[in-house]
Amino acid sequence: MSKVTVVGAGNVGATVANVLAHKDVVKEVVILDIKGDFAKGKALDSWQQAPIDYYSTRLVGTDDYKDTADSDIVVITAGIPRKPGEYGINDMYLGVPVKLGKNGIEKKIELDLNDDEMKLLNQSAEAVKGVMDAFNGMGLI
Repeated sequence: MSKVTVVGAGNVGATVANVLAHKDVVKEVVILDIKGDFAKGKALDSWQQAPIDYYSTRLVGTDDYKDTADSDIVVITAGIPRKPGEYGINDMYLGVPVKLGKNGIEKKIELDLNDDEMKLLNQSAEAVKGVMDAFNGMGLI
Protein backbone atom coordinates (compact mmCIF):
# COMPACT_ATOMS: atom_id res chain seq x y z
CA MET A 1 0.00 0.00 0.00
CA SER A 2 1.46 3.34 -0.93
CA LYS A 3 -0.94 6.09 0.20
CA VAL A 4 -3.56 6.56 2.89
CA THR A 5 -5.63 9.70 3.41
CA VAL A 6 -6.93 10.54 6.87
CA VAL A 7 -9.83 13.00 6.78
CA GLY A 8 -9.80 15.04 9.97
CA ALA A 9 -6.77 16.35 11.85
CA GLY A 10 -8.30 16.26 15.32
CA ASN A 11 -7.22 13.89 18.07
CA VAL A 12 -8.45 10.75 16.31
CA GLY A 13 -7.17 11.71 12.85
CA ALA A 14 -3.76 12.80 14.08
CA THR A 15 -3.43 9.61 16.10
CA VAL A 16 -4.40 7.41 13.14
CA ALA A 17 -1.87 9.21 10.93
CA ASN A 18 0.83 8.93 13.59
CA VAL A 19 0.23 5.19 14.11
CA LEU A 20 0.25 4.56 10.35
CA ALA A 21 3.56 6.40 10.08
CA HIS A 22 5.13 4.59 13.02
CA LYS A 23 4.05 1.18 11.68
CA ASP A 24 5.80 2.10 8.41
CA VAL A 25 3.12 0.24 6.44
CA VAL A 26 2.55 2.96 3.81
CA LYS A 27 4.80 5.32 1.87
CA GLU A 28 2.63 8.40 2.43
CA VAL A 29 -0.09 9.56 4.80
CA VAL A 30 -2.14 12.62 3.85
CA ILE A 31 -3.98 14.41 6.65
CA LEU A 32 -6.87 16.37 5.12
CA ASP A 33 -8.75 18.95 7.17
CA ILE A 34 -10.71 22.12 6.46
CA LYS A 35 -8.14 23.81 8.69
CA GLY A 36 -5.20 23.29 6.35
CA ASP A 37 -2.56 24.90 8.55
CA PHE A 38 -3.70 22.78 11.49
CA ALA A 39 -3.39 19.63 9.34
CA LYS A 40 0.08 20.73 8.19
CA GLY A 41 1.13 21.22 11.80
CA LYS A 42 -0.09 17.76 12.81
CA ALA A 43 1.73 16.19 9.85
CA LEU A 44 4.91 18.08 10.68
CA ASP A 45 4.71 17.05 14.35
CA SER A 46 4.60 13.38 13.34
CA TRP A 47 7.11 13.67 10.51
CA GLN A 48 9.72 15.25 12.80
CA GLN A 49 9.68 12.07 14.90
CA ALA A 50 10.82 9.94 11.95
CA PRO A 51 14.58 10.19 12.56
CA ILE A 52 14.12 9.30 16.22
CA ASP A 53 11.57 6.52 15.73
CA TYR A 54 13.12 5.14 12.51
CA TYR A 55 10.28 5.27 10.02
CA SER A 56 10.23 6.52 6.46
CA THR A 57 6.55 7.32 5.95
CA ARG A 58 6.03 10.77 4.40
CA LEU A 59 3.32 12.84 6.11
CA VAL A 60 1.47 15.66 4.36
CA GLY A 61 -1.08 18.03 5.91
CA THR A 62 -3.48 19.84 3.60
CA ASP A 63 -6.91 21.30 2.96
CA ASP A 64 -6.73 20.50 -0.77
CA TYR A 65 -8.53 17.37 -1.96
CA LYS A 66 -6.12 17.15 -4.92
CA ASP A 67 -3.46 15.92 -2.50
CA THR A 68 -5.60 12.86 -1.76
CA ALA A 69 -5.55 11.61 -5.37
CA ASP A 70 -4.52 7.98 -5.81
CA SER A 71 -5.07 7.11 -2.16
CA ASP A 72 -5.38 3.38 -1.56
CA ILE A 73 -7.51 3.90 1.55
CA VAL A 74 -9.39 6.91 2.94
CA VAL A 75 -10.08 6.95 6.68
CA ILE A 76 -12.83 9.33 7.78
CA THR A 77 -12.23 10.61 11.31
CA ALA A 78 -13.85 14.04 10.98
CA GLY A 79 -17.08 14.61 12.80
CA ILE A 80 -18.62 14.68 16.23
CA PRO A 81 -19.62 11.75 18.46
CA ARG A 82 -23.08 10.29 17.96
CA LYS A 83 -25.66 11.44 20.47
CA PRO A 84 -28.50 9.35 21.91
CA GLY A 85 -31.33 9.08 19.39
CA GLU A 86 -29.16 9.60 16.31
CA TYR A 87 -29.12 7.03 13.53
CA GLY A 88 -26.53 4.31 13.70
CA ILE A 89 -25.89 0.63 13.13
CA ASN A 90 -23.48 -1.37 15.30
CA ASP A 91 -21.87 1.78 16.74
CA MET A 92 -21.31 3.31 13.29
CA TYR A 93 -22.72 6.78 12.67
CA LEU A 94 -25.03 7.24 9.71
CA GLY A 95 -25.88 10.62 8.24
CA VAL A 96 -29.34 11.92 9.02
CA PRO A 97 -31.30 13.66 6.26
CA VAL A 98 -32.58 17.02 7.42
CA LYS A 99 -34.15 20.20 6.09
CA LEU A 100 -31.80 23.12 6.68
CA GLY A 101 -33.00 26.68 7.08
CA LYS A 102 -31.46 30.02 8.01
CA ASN A 103 -31.44 29.02 11.69
CA GLY A 104 -29.96 25.56 11.14
CA ILE A 105 -31.87 22.28 11.19
CA GLU A 106 -35.59 22.87 10.81
CA LYS A 107 -36.78 19.29 10.42
CA LYS A 108 -35.39 15.77 10.56
CA ILE A 109 -36.59 13.78 7.56
CA GLU A 110 -37.72 10.31 8.56
CA LEU A 111 -36.83 7.62 6.05
CA ASP A 112 -39.32 4.83 5.58
CA LEU A 113 -37.13 2.10 4.12
CA ASN A 114 -38.58 -1.02 2.57
CA ASP A 115 -36.96 -4.40 3.21
CA ASP A 116 -34.68 -4.20 0.15
CA GLU A 117 -33.49 -0.70 1.04
CA MET A 118 -32.85 -1.74 4.64
CA LYS A 119 -30.87 -4.74 3.37
CA LEU A 120 -28.71 -2.42 1.21
CA LEU A 121 -28.17 -0.05 4.14
CA ASN A 122 -27.05 -2.95 6.33
CA GLN A 123 -24.74 -4.22 3.55
CA SER A 124 -23.14 -0.77 3.35
CA ALA A 125 -22.65 -0.70 7.11
CA GLU A 126 -21.08 -4.18 6.98
CA ALA A 127 -18.72 -3.04 4.20
CA VAL A 128 -17.51 -0.16 6.37
CA LYS A 129 -17.18 -2.55 9.30
CA GLY A 130 -15.08 -4.83 7.07
CA VAL A 131 -12.65 -1.99 6.36
CA MET A 132 -12.43 -1.21 10.07
CA ASP A 133 -11.82 -4.90 10.85
CA ALA A 134 -9.04 -4.95 8.24
CA PHE A 135 -7.37 -1.99 9.94
CA ASN A 136 -7.78 -3.73 13.27
CA GLY A 137 -6.21 -6.90 11.84
CA MET A 138 -3.18 -4.86 10.79
CA GLY A 139 -2.80 -3.63 14.36
CA LEU A 140 -3.70 -0.07 13.39
CA ILE A 141 -6.71 0.36 15.66
